[in-house]
Amino acid sequence: MNQSATLKMTTKTDAIISHDGKKSLLGIIGISLFLFGFAIFIATLFIGEYTFSNEAFHRAADKVPAEILEKLDPLRGTNFSSRFTALAAIEKHINGDGKLQPYQLGEYKFWILKSAVSGTVREQTSTLFFLSIGLAAIGALLFFFPGLKTPPGIKHNGIFFSSVMNRGLP
Repeated sequence: MNQSATLKMTTKTDAIISHDGKKSLLGIIGISLFLFGFAIFIATLFIGEYTFSNEAFHRAADKVPAEILEKLDPLRGTNFSSRFTALAAIEKHINGDGKLQPYQLGEYKFWILKSAVSGTVREQTSTLFFLSIGLAAIGALLFFFPGLKTPPGIKHNGIFFSSVMNRGLP
């Protein structure tokens, strides 16, 4: 019998498979938690509302000059459901004449939009942080935990018998 047929070839995607060939439940749970945390992180970029209230203007007054905030008076009381439409409206009002430098414009847009966030993102900041970053970190640790049982050394398992790597006969 050919020796290459009896050896099990491993790849980097076999990290959740233990030495005896069984899938590690800990690795599967880990990659699931990581993907769930990453999905929540991506979702937080698109949820939330942006309300330009007097309170939002007051919070932005610490970082944005008053003359810039005066240009945003037509937006008072306006509610945006999309970050992109809110940013376009801010830019149209504060840089209609084109006098602001791009860096300065970006900084003002950031502070104004940050102060205008309302809804779930503002109310549940620590919960969303834990669900996104915390679950992803815990999931990554659980995914790599089964790999700690492998013996130390270089992992060239099955490379010699791989037809892709040694350019030999399949």
